[in-house]
Amino acid sequence: MRPRPKSSSSKWKSGRSYAGWFLDTTDAAEYDAAYSTPTYHTHVWGMQKPWLRGVFTTLRAATPTLKYLDFACGSGRIIAAVEDLVSEAIGVDISASMLASARVRLPHVSFREVDILTAPDSIDHDYDVITAFRFFLNTEPEMRRAIMTDLAGRLRDSRSRLIFNIHGNPYSYLGLRSLLTDAGRTENRMMHYSETRRLAEAAGLEIEAWTGFGLMPRWFFGRRHLIGPMTAVDRWAVDHRWLRGISRDLVFICRRKP
Repeated sequence: MRPRPKSSSSKWKSGRSYAGWFLDTTDAAEYDAAYSTPTYHTHVWGMQKPWLRGVFTTLRAATPTLKYLDFACGSGRIIAAVEDLVSEAIGVDISASMLASARVRLPHVSFREVDILTAPDSIDHDYDVITAFRFFLNTEPEMRRAIMTDLAGRLRDSRSRLIFNIHGNPYSYLGLRSLLTDAGRTENRMMHYSETRRLAEAAGLEIEAWTGFGLMPRWFFGRRHLIGPMTAVDRWAVDHRWLRGISRDLVFICRRKP
């Protein structure tokens, strides 16, 4: 769920793993700044938030007492958007600085600084809904598989759902940019729908539904006269499912395979 800090390119090139990001206060402050002022990130989140609340509302209709886990919760942005729709909310992250910000924002929510792979019993295995935003694309492939499998095992039953996003779709304008500007470097990772489906299926999950956000290129936010019309196009595109495959940010709802 995190935009890369400004120094992320050097982190990729130095071989720094994603687990090492956001461990210091500078990185955490950069993340909070990305969502505290109007940016491309806040634009996309402005479309995702009502959609996510709609999903939680539907889940609550089937399970009135939702037990909720936000994995890699960072400063609590996702929990803050849906906490009024759940009975219990828990946020997990390995960054103390990010969790410090989350506790200030949401003092009544339980946050835990823990690596669930090395301490599997530190959180429960009976969640009705789990979210993981801006994690799977950023982290290493082997970590993707391990975490996806772990989170799948923490879903309560067939009515439980795992919701996550992939914020770099190669069939969006990002793919064209990579062809034109050599952006297909390690620090510009992307995943398409088929890769994501295989990742989910390997963890014993199936994709129940998916959608896309962000049709227009990110650069339009640097041109004030284009922000209004381009934002309008993006919001229009959300309601047209045939455009999801070429959107930048894909969001998936998964359940256990029958």
